[in-house]
Amino acid sequence: MKKKMVLLLSCMCIFLTGCWDKVEIDRNAFVSVIGVDVGKDIKDEEALKDVKAGEPFGERNLERLNVTFAFPDISKYTSQNPEISSDKYVKTPSYSMEDALSNAVSKSSRVLNLGHTDLLLISNELLQYPDNVKEIVDFLSRSPQINRTMYVAMTEGDVEEFFNFKIEMENTLGTYLTGLMESSKRNASILPVNLNEFIILLTENGNAIIPAIKIDKDKNEMLIDGIAIIKGYKFIGRLSPQDTTVVEMLRGKLITGKKVIYKDQVPIDLEIDNLKRKIKVVEDNGKLVFNINIDIEGRIKEYKVDKELFNDYTLEEIQNYFNNSLSEEGEKVARRVQREYAVDIFGVREHVRKFMPITWEKMEDNWEKAFKDAVINVNVDTKIRRIGTRK
Repeated sequence: MKKKMVLLLSCMCIFLTGCWDKVEIDRNAFVSVIGVDVGKDIKDEEALKDVKAGEPFGERNLERLNVTFAFPDISKYTSQNPEISSDKYVKTPSYSMEDALSNAVSKSSRVLNLGHTDLLLISNELLQYPDNVKEIVDFLSRSPQINRTMYVAMTEGDVEEFFNFKIEMENTLGTYLTGLMESSKRNASILPVNLNEFIILLTENGNAIIPAIKIDKDKNEMLIDGIAIIKGYKFIGRLSPQDTTVVEMLRGKLITGKKVIYKDQVPIDLEIDNLKRKIKVVEDNGKLVFNINIDIEGRIKEYKVDKELFNDYTLEEIQNYFNNSLSEEGEKVARRVQREYAVDIFGVREHVRKFMPITWEKMEDNWEKAFKDAVINVNVDTKIRRIGTRK
């Protein structure tokens, strides 16, 4: 009898409660982009000092954030015309991300669905308020509704400017920017970071790197302009697209890319097909010495039609030029990051923590100084595997 009762209850749980929270698909608003910017009261710290834990907080109507939810306009979508013509927006001031979501729901006739969000935009001004950034990261990491694979980027300027910008190539902001992120497989100057990676980096030590997006008003175009460096949950600086390629190389994450040297009064382009990185660490007089060894395989894309490439001497000469050029470029970027920002964006901290536990135990409490004072040597070994269809 007991077994029959358990079986009956199990069947009821499976077959009678599966759709209790269902929403018809035409009543959903699938949010594609979330934009977060500063609110007018974000600097008003005095208004928060007198708030006691037991007092009603919601009545104060503090606008610490401005949050925008963008979702595709499907009102004209038909089987004969299966195209999204534009985005619709729900904009709301709020004191927190959860408050913003509640306010947006009250303004929308549809149910906001965050499970398919492609992109999170955070303004550079908001990233000057680390406590607010911590709250946003906490909300994103706790919510089961949020798509953890969405890309994260920093906007140079107000987020609203990017939503209002007219993009010629695509109909929607989300489609355009996610397309740029995914082109990182062909363009090494773009470093995509998804929400899960962003949260992990910040929760480890408060540091992270994300793509920086700007609007070039002279050329009337929106583009990814290098990477933003976040230290202690605060934006402290930016690296150029050229430096981004070098950072990816030093991290060992470069999928493909192009590097160039100048020889015989002509640029020689090398397309990188494969890259492997190995780190060796020694301690010398209390300083860490990192030897980053990088093996690169690639192909020559352009030279001179009257120059012979199909011989060992010429290939070895060009390989050595690339070795010297890339090693010097890598060490310059590494020194700049050490001296100006003192943030490890190359992954050497994790290497020391995993493979040198005794050294890590000594330097953990003062890692920033240890990294800043460390010596980073970059050794590149280039192998040209292909030279094209002509000799």
